[in-house]
Order: sequence, then structure tokens, then C-alpha cells
Amino acid sequence: MPMGTIHSGGGRFGPLDPSLRSVWFDDEPAVRFVASAIRRGWRCKPAPEFDGSADNHSEKIRAFIKHRQQRNKERAALEQETGAPVVDEDADPDRQTVHTPWRDCVYRMCNSVFLDISNFLWAVNPVCGYIDIPYPPVTPELFCLRFGDGMSESHSGLAAGAATDGDASADDAGRAAVAFVEHMWMTNAIVVPVYVAEGHVVEFKDMDGAGDVMGEVDLGSKENEALYLRRDIPFAVTVVRAKKDEGSAAVHKAGDVCALFAIGPLIFREGDDEEEASKEGDEEEEGS
Repeated sequence: MPMGTIHSGGGRFGPLDPSLRSVWFDDEPAVRFVASAIRRGWRCKPAPEFDGSADNHSEKIRAFIKHRQQRNKERAALEQETGAPVVDEDADPDRQTVHTPWRDCVYRMCNSVFLDISNFLWAVNPVCGYIDIPYPPVTPELFCLRFGDGMSESHSGLAAGAATDGDASADDAGRAAVAFVEHMWMTNAIVVPVYVAEGHVVEFKDMDGAGDVMGEVDLGSKENEALYLRRDIPFAVTVVRAKKDEGSAAVHKAGDVCALFAIGPLIFREGDDEEEASKEGDEEEEGS
């Protein structure tokens, strides 16, 4: 199976039941295609024939992809003809509204990604649990951060340490935290990126004593990646501006969404023994 994972190496429950895993699917075309459609769907308006319902979401996403492909061809041809960039009229400028009929339709596509990643993780180590997708699929739980969230917290700026570190490189200059929250999931969970503001990354830090930044989600350089988070672990989740904004960068307002994730809760089959499953373990790094 062309997926891979690497875990944090420990935490309170040790390396056989780590607090965080990074899961990548660069070589899994089907998962990569759906994940890409999710991210682009959230940032764009639906196809003209969208009927305002999240039902039959797969068909509507396919119509959206077909519409986008045609529009991209038309825009590329016009740019070649005029020699000037053409505005993408399908882009949705709304960065504040999380739930719309179209975006709810997009979120339902995450169930497919949850299922593929869950099957992979179960094969790696059953202690992770498995996903139980209802039928018909429903809109999954969402985890949303907005610009300015939690910034009154005195420790929130620590995530941007590179901005004040005298040894920081020029690429690190201007790093700054823009949103912060502490959160603990009640079940093991798969975390799939839906939207991260351009030029920003999201850091998940295990606050259970390990003290290290366990993982980072970046829709620029790591867009074919999701996370696995262990239940009952407090995480500090910080959205960080990766570098100084360029002149062409978008202007973000307080209240705009800066990071949005779909959450897939993992459960255990009746009769499963988590303790025995954890003993099966896995290596510090797996891939297949």
C-alpha cells in the first residue's frame, strides 16, 4: 500500500502507542486526488448546476472538478492570448463562513480519506483503532481556528520562537503566531486538512510532558499529508505565519478562518484489547 507514516516516538504511553503520527499519501493517487478536490472545493464556488444540497456529494464534486478543468483551460488560453494574468472568477473570497451547502458537500468527501487512512493505520498497528463511516455519509466534525483566536494567552507567542531567535535564518524572519488553542480529543482521531491560509503552517505540540513539536501541517510543501492524534492527550495547536507577507499576499482579517480540519474519530471493534494491540507495536518509521 503506497502510504507511509512516522510517529512522534513516544509520549506518555510510549513508542508503541504514540501521541501523534504523520501520515503521507504522495504515492496514493486516489487519496491524493480526493484530498486535492477537498482543498480546492473549499476555496472555490460550486459548479453552476449545484442544487444547494449536500446529498449525492460525490456526483457534485465530480461536476465541480469537470467544471474547474474546463475553466482552467479557458483561463490558460486567455492568459496566453493576452499575456496577462486572468482573475479566477470561481474563487470564493469568503473566509469566514464555515458551513454553506456547498462546503458541507465538500466536507463529506473527507469520509473517503478517513477510510483509506484508517485501513492503513489498522494494518500498521491496531492500537490506532478504525473509522466507522455512517451510511449515508454525514458531515464530519470540524476543527476550526480563526485569526486572533487565543492570542491573549501569554504563552501563545512561543510557537513563533524563530522570530526572536538570534540564530534564526532569513527565511524564519517574520514568523509569528496568529492563532492558538489547546485541545484534547476524546477518541483517537485522523485529522485531514481542508484549508490553511496561504503562507501559514499549523503546529501540533504534545503538551503532555514531551515538550517537542511533534508534527506540522503545511498545505504548501506537505499537502499530501494528514495526522493521527491519540486521545486523552492535550495538544497545543498553533497557526504560524511562516514568513513575512509579500506585497501580493492576501490581507487577513480577525475572524477569518486561518486553519480548518476535518476530524475522523477512530473506535475499537467490540472485544478488541487495546493493551494487547499496542504490544504488537511498530517500528519508529514505517512505509509501504
